[in-house]
Amino acid sequence: MSDFANLLAVWGSAMWRASWQGGLLALAVWCVCQLVPALPARFQCWLWRLVMLKFLVALLWSVPIELPLLPAAEPVAWTATEQVMFNPLPLDGASAVPQEPLRFVSPLSLLFAAWVGVVLWQWVRIVAACRQACWLSSGCRASEELDLLEPLGRFSKLVGLATPPRLLQSDGSGSPLLVGILWPAIVLPTTTLKHLDTAERELVIGHEIAHVKRRDLLSGLVAAVIRALFFFHPLVWLSERQ
Repeated sequence: MSDFANLLAVWGSAMWRASWQGGLLALAVWCVCQLVPALPARFQCWLWRLVMLKFLVALLWSVPIELPLLPAAEPVAWTATEQVMFNPLPLDGASAVPQEPLRFVSPLSLLFAAWVGVVLWQWVRIVAACRQACWLSSGCRASEELDLLEPLGRFSKLVGLATPPRLLQSDGSGSPLLVGILWPAIVLPTTTLKHLDTAERELVIGHEIAHVKRRDLLSGLVAAVIRALFFFHPLVWLSERQ
C-alpha cells in the first residue's frame, strides 16, 4: 500500500472516530443543558468548550493496538520444473513485461481533496478576519476620557486583571467590540458613545472586561479552527454557537 493510501486510511479512520465520538458528547451536553436549564452559564460554556476540544483530540490522538506477530513462514524451495510451470516464458523467448494495473481515483481520495480545499478556504477567512481586526485597531486612537478610563481600571481590578486592556475610540458608529488576543483592546465607536449615558458606558466596558477575563477571543479562535476542520458536522456548528 502506497504512502498516500496509508494517509487516506488514517485520515478516514480519524475523521470517523472524531465525528461520532464528538457528536455523542455534543448530544449529551445538549440534553443536560435542556433538562437542567438552571445550570450556571459559565458551567454550560465550559461544557461546550470541552465538546469542541473532544472533536480535536479524537481527530489527532488515537491509542495504538498491539497485535501479536505471526511466525515467519518457512522459505519454499522450488524445483526447476515447478519454476517453469509457475513462471512460463513467452513463446518467442522474449522476457515477459509486467502489465501496469489500471489506476482509478478512489472516492475516499476525492473526499480528502474536497475536505482539504474547504478547510484551507475556511482558514483563509479566519486569517482575513484577524487581519481586519488588526487593521481596525491600528486606525483607532487611545481614549483619554476620564469617565471611561476610571471604570476601566476599576472593573479590571475587580476581576483580577493585572493589566487593564487598552481603551480605543474609533470614528463612526457601530457596536463596541474587543480585539487582540495577546494584547486585548476595547474599541468604542465615538458616535455610539454619544448616545450612551454614564451607566450604559460602564455597562459596555464591564461587558468587554468580562470577555478579556474569560479569554473569549482565544476560545473563539480555537472553536473557529475546529469548526473549519469539521465544517460538514452540524453538531460542531451547534457547539461553536453555544
